[in-house]
Amino acid sequence: MIGSKTAGIVCLVIVSATFVAQAGVIYDFQIFSNDFWKNDDRLGFTITASDEGQNKVGFLFENSSLITSSITAIYFDDDSILNLAEGILEGTGVNFAFGATPKSLPAGNNLIPPFDKKPAFSADSDSPTSHNGINQAEWLKITFTLKTGKNFDDVTNAIARGGTTSQHDLRIGIHIQSLPNDDSVSAINYPTPIENSNPLPEPATLGLLAFGSLAFVIKKR
Repeated sequence: MIGSKTAGIVCLVIVSATFVAQAGVIYDFQIFSNDFWKNDDRLGFTITASDEGQNKVGFLFENSSLITSSITAIYFDDDSILNLAEGILEGTGVNFAFGATPKSLPAGNNLIPPFDKKPAFSADSDSPTSHNGINQAEWLKITFTLKTGKNFDDVTNAIARGGTTSQHDLRIGIHIQSLPNDDSVSAINYPTPIENSNPLPEPATLGLLAFGSLAFVIKKR
């Protein structure tokens, strides 16, 4: 018979496996304000949307560029999904605050449809701007509560529409500075994800994880 302590450990392992299985959806960004940088493979900016539970969604911004660059402002064009930004979690070297200047995504009026002049949310880096932005190998995460009745599927569906329909859409824009020659550009997220960051394990895999951990605990006893 398995003791209560052992059973508790097994349950913890199963719960942990389930937690790890929660997937984040990764989206790439497309530079639209400068054709010179538009297809430069040395630049890499992504956003990972993740279900945080308790009616919350997280957005993780990362800069994996191979050349100097800094994400200095972030904008969310949305009017039906996101409710309230709960806070900003910053990686080392990053320092952001709510309310970006300028108030809307630079050159966003050139998008079709144009980016909202009054975004639902914006944030930018403190002075010195580029130094405190999201530079190479740095990251920042913003967590939102969702509006009543909305869930994570609503978020990914709104992103997928990409501003191309009459329905409520969700677009995320970033402003990038400190490129070579001191260039700056704006980018918008692709509506199609590039991958899931934590693919869901097969049910059999979860079962093996739990069984293996159980066998280890019994042997230990």
